[in-house]
Amino acid sequence: IAQEDVHTTSYWLALDAEAIDGLSRAAIEAGLWGVAHLLAGVAPLFLMCDPKDIQVVAEVRCTFTQAPTLFIYETRPGGVGFAKGLFEIHEALLRAALDLAAECPCSSGCPSCIGPGVEESTHAKAAALTLLRRLVR
Repeated sequence: IAQEDVHTTSYWLALDAEAIDGLSRAAIEAGLWGVAHLLAGVAPLFLMCDPKDIQVVAEVRCTFTQAPTLFIYETRPGGVGFAKGLFEIHEALLRAALDLAAECPCSSGCPSCIGPGVEESTHAKAAALTLLRRLVR
């Protein structure tokens, strides 16, 4: 296993208590990873960049924000402005992620919407949709 430290920039989204109200820790985790996959899919379309130029990380309890948090970070050292661009289109980005998941014909999640490795029992798609609906204003 290799680890690489790169100083770069990120855009983060910390979920408030209202966004996670009534969800179990498992649902929050599954929903966060689903949203992360969705954002990783739609962000490059807005940025007109290669999907490899950004990465998304989800933390159920981030030590920085003390809340469930998504980080979309630039893979280029120092960053090239993608994080700032995503911050500026925050609502459109979340809406696009919500639309992608809601319009996917699968019932509980698939690689086309919330990502690979989704187990039927996790209800990850429902959790991701719940989080996104609560985040989109």
